[in-house]
Amino acid sequence: MLANPPLPEGYVGQEACGFCHAEIYQSFQEIGMGRSWASPSQAPLIEDYSARNTFFHEKSGFHYTMVQRDGRFYQRRHLLDAKGRAVQVHEEEVHYVVGSGNHARSYLTHHPNGVITQLPVTWYSQEKRWGMSPGYDVKDHVDFTRAIPQGCVFCHTAYPRSRVDQASDINYFPFAIPPGIGCERCHGPGAKHVRLARQGEPEEKLRSAIYNPGRDTKEAQREVCYQCHMEVSIGSVGTRVLRAGRDIYSFRPGEPFSDYAVQFSTKRLGEAGIEVVQHADLMEASACFRGSQGQMTCTSCHDPHRKVRVAEAASYYRERCVACHPASGLSKHTPSQRTGDCVSCHMPRAAPTNASHTVFTNHRVGIYPTRGSATTRSLTQETVPELEFRIPKSLQPPDNLFFLGAAYLDAPIEELAQKPDLARRGIECLLQYQAARRKETAGPVDLGRSEWLLGKGYQAVNDVQSAIQHYQSSLALEDRQLPALYNLAILAAGQGDFEGSEKYFSRLLERFPDHVPSRHGLGALAEGVGRHAEAIRHFEEVLKLFPGAVSSRYRLAQIYLRQQKLEKGEAELEACLALDPRYLPALVDLGNLRAAAQRFAEARWYFERALQLDASREEIYNAASVAADQSGDGSAALRFLEQAVSRGVAGETTYVNLGNLSARRGDFARALNYFEEARKRNPRNVRTLFGLAICHLKTSKVEQGRSLLEQILKLEPHHAEAKQVLDQLPKP
Repeated sequence: MLANPPLPEGYVGQEACGFCHAEIYQSFQEIGMGRSWASPSQAPLIEDYSARNTFFHEKSGFHYTMVQRDGRFYQRRHLLDAKGRAVQVHEEEVHYVVGSGNHARSYLTHHPNGVITQLPVTWYSQEKRWGMSPGYDVKDHVDFTRAIPQGCVFCHTAYPRSRVDQASDINYFPFAIPPGIGCERCHGPGAKHVRLARQGEPEEKLRSAIYNPGRDTKEAQREVCYQCHMEVSIGSVGTRVLRAGRDIYSFRPGEPFSDYAVQFSTKRLGEAGIEVVQHADLMEASACFRGSQGQMTCTSCHDPHRKVRVAEAASYYRERCVACHPASGLSKHTPSQRTGDCVSCHMPRAAPTNASHTVFTNHRVGIYPTRGSATTRSLTQETVPELEFRIPKSLQPPDNLFFLGAAYLDAPIEELAQKPDLARRGIECLLQYQAARRKETAGPVDLGRSEWLLGKGYQAVNDVQSAIQHYQSSLALEDRQLPALYNLAILAAGQGDFEGSEKYFSRLLERFPDHVPSRHGLGALAEGVGRHAEAIRHFEEVLKLFPGAVSSRYRLAQIYLRQQKLEKGEAELEACLALDPRYLPALVDLGNLRAAAQRFAEARWYFERALQLDASREEIYNAASVAADQSGDGSAALRFLEQAVSRGVAGETTYVNLGNLSARRGDFARALNYFEEARKRNPRNVRTLFGLAICHLKTSKVEQGRSLLEQILKLEPHHAEAKQVLDQLPKP
């Protein structure tokens, strides 16, 4: 990651604008767009890092501390063990501050492999407190692991710099991210304009060298705002599909938006509520917009260069309303309403359905039944949302089929697998597109992208052979399809073609050496065939690039444990839990290691943590029971096993252990019941039969005991304990 990345061609950076446009430049820095993204050193300190700098999240049990140290900022997480000591401590540095701070600020870390992840705690300015970041206030939140995709960064910053050959990885940012939205996001590249200004060229020449939305058409003005203020995904369906040859950062103000992307809207579900935080659709659905005959723009109400103070907001926006709705036409309004706050009634605020913000203003200006009565509704209530074209407003077949298919296949494969109807709709559209295009001899063809998307769709519905076929076709048409290479590697490994998988991973790494998933894949393949030194090398490289790669660290631990390097293996397992305290395999392994070392109280703590995460695994209940029993807590040992029974996960082993524990406590009647339950599951288990035999003997049922002992010796003639007990019985 370079500290000072090169600017895109023609760009100069917003700081250069401030020399001539100082007043506008300074006022812009005060609005949300100007403060949307910053490094910690650039953002004025509004948070409390000294007194109230801790937060306990009760749902997950995680404790967080926000730390300022040597001019840098960190978030630290820990848990408490049974003795109240801090364990599983993990800390990450704040590299970026996101949000103006008017309502909240969130924080990000930029890792050496170019991935940016979100930190779990946010500062809520109005309440002057720390709390979980939006979407994180749940038991199973993602903690420090949420990767931020290109689409999020696109709308919070000036243009990030990228590398063309790696742009298909939506989570890859090879350079430091520039601060704020920036002047050039709306005015386009400014290098020529600045150069001419420094040369003292006349004003007319300067104006022609920079784009000014105010001198363009109303539609073009709106499109400058729409590049960010339109949702790009709703209910797993993409509403923006880039044109061939365009990357996400390639839109330039003043060009037709339709040259950059095809934009969709979802067909309305009704007029009763706010469907989505999609300001463009909502504004254009307003009677105000329709009545303006296309003359209304975002800047009809908003000044993009100046912050409206809270005290002025009602009067400021009222002036914009009465410019079109003079007081003489507001006969149904009381005098106080005519001089009041128009927005609170006609643009009520509500919480969004997608939880991306705390609240938002409904931009569908209208008449609502009661003040502030806006409701939200989810567009995902339809199995397959219907799309309609916004920009361009129509596409001729078969191009419309390509973009529809791409929209339906927008979500990650794991998400599409949970919504197979979306995947099937996308596949259907793309197959129709290909059938039509292959009959033509001219016209724009995007077969390479369609093949990659078909592979993705078929992979989501688990049609592996079709997925492989289409991924391979996409590479034959366009060999820079890095996601196709990666998915082919995964599918090949799943089919046992480890040589083919290794070739695909290696091809991808030739183009993209920092691609952590492929490096991990090579490590896993090497580990699988016993090339441990090679596997260790790959996993260690992964951890240099992305220290948070818990799965690579866990595989390292497994290699060390198999090599009997117990100290190193245990250290890696502990590191796994520092990264992710809910990583179940590491919890179970550490519990077993502590039990083997006869540190039973510690083992029990790990097993109990594991059961809090997964209450469905019988072997963990039994391991916890043994640890409790060995540490002298027989009641807890029994309780763990009874929990397995009550939760419906008890099997033969649980009932055998319950029988043994009950017998040790002298409760032979209960022990008999448990052993009988075990025998139902496996009538030939000699442990069960021996337990039954002893219980019968202890309750003076000698003949039943004798019969069971004889049965054991038929199954295992050399069973010493059964033989010894039988020899001590009186002869029949």
